[in-house]
Amino acid sequence: MSKSVLVAVPFLPKSPANVRDQFEAITRTAGVVDNNMPTLFQVPPDLKIGTLDTLMECSDDLFKIDGHIEAVTFKFLHFLEEISDHEGTKADLCEIILPTNNPARVEEYLAKFAWSDAQYPKKTDLKKLIEGIRDGILRAEDVCRTKLSEYSELKTRMTNAEKKATGNLSTKPISGIVNSWYRARREDGPVETESLTTCFLAIAADREKEFLRDYAGYGLVEWEDQKGTKRPLPVAVPDSAAVIEKSRDYVLYACVLLRKFASNFTNACKERKFIVKEYDPEEEVTAEAMEDLRRQKEEKKNAIVRWLKSTFSNAYISWIHLKAIRVFVESILRYGLPPNFVCMLFHFNNKNEKAVRKALAATFSSLNRAMGSEGEAGGDTNALEQDYPYVSLKVAHPAQK
Repeated sequence: MSKSVLVAVPFLPKSPANVRDQFEAITRTAGVVDNNMPTLFQVPPDLKIGTLDTLMECSDDLFKIDGHIEAVTFKFLHFLEEISDHEGTKADLCEIILPTNNPARVEEYLAKFAWSDAQYPKKTDLKKLIEGIRDGILRAEDVCRTKLSEYSELKTRMTNAEKKATGNLSTKPISGIVNSWYRARREDGPVETESLTTCFLAIAADREKEFLRDYAGYGLVEWEDQKGTKRPLPVAVPDSAAVIEKSRDYVLYACVLLRKFASNFTNACKERKFIVKEYDPEEEVTAEAMEDLRRQKEEKKNAIVRWLKSTFSNAYISWIHLKAIRVFVESILRYGLPPNFVCMLFHFNNKNEKAVRKALAATFSSLNRAMGSEGEAGGDTNALEQDYPYVSLKVAHPAQK
């Protein structure tokens, strides 16, 4: 895939002093035609310049902010791709919503970029414009974090609820099963008194007979009768074992126990590898509750997808305006005032970049001499390619991240 680069060069002498004519003169003189033909990227020349110190500060700020804003913007797209279950390519999701409410691909928006004075008034100080773009995207990042956290929490609740409806009796929660069993018998629920409690056990089907034969003797305690005779006291109430539900592999039993010694019984069951089940009457998830969770999850998902599409679009637009400001600042710092420069958008590939760079270096050889280099090797400093004698700023494509 090609890479997009914004290149800003000063006006050619002896050519009309307007951007459109200069663009045509430069592309003609440099021979960048046919497949190498760039498009004009309209950077407004009347942004509020301020002092040289302000421009230097803006250059430093942009160096720090540009990469971070890019990362956050592309993160929105990454989350959108994850949540939307999109079956196409990431590039298909890279849509920008234009002021007319019509969608456009990022390539189209970049090629037809027009400064939005309504969103970013040109009379505003550059530092304030930069800070406004940064703060707006960082606020959106905070909102995104909150929305994704809420969605993740809902998904977890949904997953847990689904687990309760699956698995065998040894692993899945039993509250719904137990509640249904007692309701069918028009009973209020398990026996729970000051002296008695109910224990639930998952017994392997092939050991059910063993359990029924021996459970009365599990956890026996010694007690002394009125005559002083010590006798073994069963913890399980005689004949209290009741089948709650059967499956092929396990049988769920309820046993009524003496509350004071219940742990003796449950420990004895654990020693014999019988599974003591937790019971929470509030844990039951009804079919209606499951359906409500599914509906909430789908609504939340659709809302986040819509929000991410809109937020990615807004963030990308803000980021490209930040790129335009960076081109403006670096061009003034390199070429001075008045702001007579032309910004061009190139889509380079491995074959044509070297030829275009060489043609630009030859056309603007005075910049090469001033810089003390041939202008063909490009170093990279946070998107701004510093080693070229002209302004060269990379614009990453979201689908390539």
